[in-house]
Amino acid sequence: MKEIDQKIIDVMRENARISITDISKITEVPDTTIHFRLKKLKDILNYRLTLNHKKLGENYYLLEIIPETYAIDSITLKKAEELFERFRKMEGVLFVVKIRDSFMQIGKFCAIYAGKEKPKIEIPGIKIITISEIDKIWGELALCSKS
Repeated sequence: MKEIDQKIIDVMRENARISITDISKITEVPDTTIHFRLKKLKDILNYRLTLNHKKLGENYYLLEIIPETYAIDSITLKKAEELFERFRKMEGVLFVVKIRDSFMQIGKFCAIYAGKEKPKIEIPGIKIITISEIDKIWGELALCSKS
């Protein structure tokens, strides 16, 4: 953000209904510039901080999890909910998403795991299909490479 933008914002914090010509007089910046800068500021919706997790010594992994074949018949929705909660509370698991299958009521889980090395998770009744290391994180989008 430029110094001009900060001046404009400071003036508008005091009085948001002030005219562009009055802002121009206070900041000693031409009114056409004020108009242009305000238009640019309106287009800015938000800012995001992106950390380089590898430099911090952490890796992120995407885990795809399904019920074991022997457990599919015996697993109920209540058991699946308990399994989901148990998995969600595990150390290193940032979040878990339930995905329902069209033919299977339980479906599968996807989870994001943070740690220094690949997760070694053993929970009876579930099977981890894939563990993919997340290379880059941009906002809410994660790009994965199969491993």
